[in-house]
Amino acid sequence: MDIYALLADVIIVIHFLYALTIIVGLIIVYVGKFLKWGFVKNATFRLIHLAMITIVAIESIFHIECPLTYIEYKLLSLAKMHHQNTPFIAGFINKILFWDLPNEFFDILYIALALVILMSFVFVPINFKKNH
Repeated sequence: MDIYALLADVIIVIHFLYALTIIVGLIIVYVGKFLKWGFVKNATFRLIHLAMITIVAIESIFHIECPLTYIEYKLLSLAKMHHQNTPFIAGFINKILFWDLPNEFFDILYIALALVILMSFVFVPINFKKNH
């Protein structure tokens, strides 16, 4: 396997994990509230989580290409490959991450997700106190 193709695979996995962190993080916050998991009120965790989706929403609104997408496509280009011709795992992840829908759909999706995560600060307030 070409080193560029391998690096592109690494980037797509990182990209997937980033998106998964946003979704799973949101689920964990709400489930954690009901199961009384203390860490879901951790300010650092929650602010980083909010920042992650805010970055995605801003990129979408202003039609800024995601840096991870740019790097992946650049590496695939150097490997003389196309994202639709990637090996099984990377190809599968690409199908999960990249839907063939209008940009407006993603604008609404990311803004809505950002708002739901922001609202989680009301329903599951963060704790700024440090536990000793």
